[in-house]
Amino acid sequence: MVFIKKIDEPDFGCEGVPDNEVVCDTVTFVVDSNEIVVKIPEKIVWHYKLDENMEISNKLYLELLDLKRSQN
Repeated sequence: MVFIKKIDEPDFGCEGVPDNEVVCDTVTFVVDSNEIVVKIPEKIVWHYKLDENMEISNKLYLELLDLKRSQN
């Protein structure tokens, strides 16, 4: 299992999200006692209903990494 320790959402202030920019959250995972920080598009975080202090399967973790790579 993989633990989601923290999810930081970007703060664009009163200017809002810049046009044509993919909004990414910074997600801190704990995998085998190691913290791994990954930027994941916010729409993917919402789609999978990811939240802090949540455990996810290794399979889902690897899927998220693959989805992140395909977004770049």
